[in-house]
Formats: sequence, C-alpha cells, structure tokens
Amino acid sequence: MNPEITIGMPVYNEGRYISQTIESALFQTFGNFQIIISDNNSQDNTYEICCSYAKKDSRIKIFRQKKNIGSLENFKFVLEKAHTPYFIYLSGHDLWHPQLLEKLLDGFKNFSDSDLVLVFPRASWIDGEEIVEEYDTTDIDNPVDRYKFIVKNLRWCTLFYGLWKTEIIKRLNFQKIIGADMLILAEASLIGKFKKIKEEILFFRRKNYDYVHDNILSIRKQIQNIISQNDKIVGKIRKTLTKDPCSPLFKFWLSLETLAFIFEHIKMILRSQKIGVNLKTTEKVHLATWTLFILVGYNLPIFLNAQFARIIYKYYKKNK
Repeated sequence: MNPEITIGMPVYNEGRYISQTIESALFQTFGNFQIIISDNNSQDNTYEICCSYAKKDSRIKIFRQKKNIGSLENFKFVLEKAHTPYFIYLSGHDLWHPQLLEKLLDGFKNFSDSDLVLVFPRASWIDGEEIVEEYDTTDIDNPVDRYKFIVKNLRWCTLFYGLWKTEIIKRLNFQKIIGADMLILAEASLIGKFKKIKEEILFFRRKNYDYVHDNILSIRKQIQNIISQNDKIVGKIRKTLTKDPCSPLFKFWLSLETLAFIFEHIKMILRSQKIGVNLKTTEKVHLATWTLFILVGYNLPIFLNAQFARIIYKYYKKNK
C-alpha cells in the first residue's frame, strides 16, 4: 500500500531528543506513512541514531547532507522528496500525541470544502503552557480576508507543523528571509483555508533554545539558520554581522532583513497568479498597500534604529 502521508524531518545536532521524537511518530495510531529524514551534516550522533531506527523500520528513509546547507534548504529538501497526498513537518526535538496523524487526517476527510489546505492541532510547550493559536479560517471564503486575518494576528507559527496537502505546500515560496514560515502561511492563506482540531492537545513543542522569549536573540538565530555553506558573499556578511546582537551593525543589518521580509510579502501578492490565486489588479494594489502599513507598523521598533544607519554612514565618510 502506498503511503498517504510523508513526515519530513530536517534535523541537525538533535542527538539529545531525536529518539523520543522518532518513537512518537512510529507509535501513531495511523501507520500508513513514510518518514524522510535529512541530517544537515550533524556534528553529534544524530545521524547514527536515525540510521539505527531506519534499520528497524522500512518506512524511514534517511539522507545525510555532505555539508550544512542551512535550515531552510534542509526543510525544502525533505519536502521535495514527498510524493504522497499529505505532508507534515516534525522537528527533531518535538513530540506527538499518538493520535495526531489520525485526527489531522480525519480533519481533511470529514470536511467537505475542497479549499482546505492545512489542518493543525492544539499545541503546548513541553512541560509548559498551551500555545494559543486561533487561526482557523474555515468560515472565511474570501482569500483577501483570510490573508488579512492571518497576517494581522499571526505570532507563533506552530500551525506550520500541521498536516498539509502536499501539492499546496509545494507551491509555496521558501525564501531565505527571517520569518520564512510567516510568509509561507500568509501565502497559503490566499490559496485556501486552515482548520484547527480543537478537542485535545496533540502537538508538544520543545523550547530548544534558552532565549526563545528574547526577541533579538531569537531573530539572530533565524538569520543564522538561513545561512548555508553554499552561500557566498551575502552568507558571509550575515554570519559576520550576527555575531554580536548588541552591536550597531547587527541592528542595521536587522533593519535590512526586515525590509526583505516585507518586500517578499508584497512581491508574493503582486505575483499571486503564479500560485493559482487570481486577484484583480485593484485587489493586489489594495492588499500590497495594506501589507506594507501593517508589517512596517509591527516592525517599527526595528526601523527606529535608523540611527545606526547614520552611525555607519558617518564612519564610512570619515574613513573614505
């Protein structure tokens, strides 16, 4: 029987938790799936642990990157290997309730609207509070209204780790920007609807970084995750300028990264026909303008650091 779901696991240095994670997937009540693991050239025992499970269960396929290709490219890699109707990501440190796949798949099959593209579960931090995400858009038919609802309210992106229609998530743009998951979800909201399974908590997310609540350090980690060993000039610049998150250079570079984040949203809207969304020209202009004001407003504290741009300019003039 051909698998119905692909579980994509892009992993790097997850030796501490990955056994628990893989077992939480293998012990699902719905078993017709395959697991695609891509080890991003880990420097610990992650690859060896994954191989030991692959020897025991033929549903697991494992790949090892010859060099670190960056987190985003690793996410794309496992997705490209998927040829099943449904796809779901699983990080190497998170855990699933045994009924997660069963419940999410039922969410698709028990919902008659063909516009449904993503079903996501209730989630909580491991040994912590529930992650409240009220992003169900099953009652919003207009794609412009869905997009506005998601962009205006989106904070945690845990719903990104829900169950996707594979052909839909493969249409989306995985851009090398901070907040790439936010762009993906915004884009997906134009294509179709998101449904939340509300009965019980099914997904347990681990705070694998101590600074998860420190916004600057969290953004720094996002920027570093974009970098791969294949990157040349921009990758080297990113790596150099993110070493010290307290430096003026970092804050100036952060403003540039944020501008790129906003630009990609606007570009996506103006080219939305490429993902199968046929908006009128007036709708595109309206939505692009709305997005510009909303995202600039959310990121105003970053742009107020324009003083750092002046510091760099003065330094340049002085040493020219």
